[in-house]
Amino acid sequence: MSSNVGSSTPTSRFLALAKTTKFTWFLGHFLVVLSSTFYWLSFRVTSLTEVWYRLIFVGALESFGVLVYQSYGKYFKKKTEATKSEKQADDAIQLRLLFRDENVLYLLLSTTWLVLSPRIAVATVPFFIISLFHVLTYTVNDFASNVLLVNDVKSHPYLKFIDSLVTQNHENSLNAICNSEILCLFYNILRLLTFRSRSLITLAAIFLFVGFKCQCSAHMKRAVAKLEVRLDGLIAHPSVPPTVKSRYTSIKLFIRRYFVTATSTAPVQEKKST
Repeated sequence: MSSNVGSSTPTSRFLALAKTTKFTWFLGHFLVVLSSTFYWLSFRVTSLTEVWYRLIFVGALESFGVLVYQSYGKYFKKKTEATKSEKQADDAIQLRLLFRDENVLYLLLSTTWLVLSPRIAVATVPFFIISLFHVLTYTVNDFASNVLLVNDVKSHPYLKFIDSLVTQNHENSLNAICNSEILCLFYNILRLLTFRSRSLITLAAIFLFVGFKCQCSAHMKRAVAKLEVRLDGLIAHPSVPPTVKSRYTSIKLFIRRYFVTATSTAPVQEKKST
């Protein structure tokens, strides 16, 4: 996504920047950060809480929608012009690629949270972290250089601080995103066990998301592996009944069969959601 602009005044440079596709992507992430902030500040307090919650995923749809369109828009355009045999040959391969693209997964998940899900506070956390880092990165790399004409980020104390903050916490943010998504999975399991509204839909959505993300994200794979080690240690305790251990083993084998095994047959490629 290119956003190189050149004009005389800050206003004209900003207007030129605002016409780029990357700015549309940025606006989606900015809406997520803004709406998340107001959502948590007004949590269970005002009538606008529901509005802020939905706007979080509207912003996510915008930002990830831009990325998905850029990645696959040309493909689907060519597909409409292709012959029937060519379409059938590409369908299976393209479908597998789609579900190994994190941007597609986030687009589908945000759609689920927006349209089919009741308010689930923990579901907003990974989107907030993703969008916050993208907003900060865009501010340093695009807004500062194209609008403020800052040539060297390190010469500006505030931009230098933001840049170092993003760089130093990049890995931590990816780990936090994966951990919050796993937490969301467990929360939805509890919702199902307590017969909450639309709990089956939300559990299926986050379960499939985590499973497919394991196939394209090394960070998610490591997070799941660490969780497995911790759970194995808890279940191995002598005080745990044999029936619980047996059921735990069955569930773990089920998950490995449908998700983890798939990752071992294909190389994991880390694709940034940027």
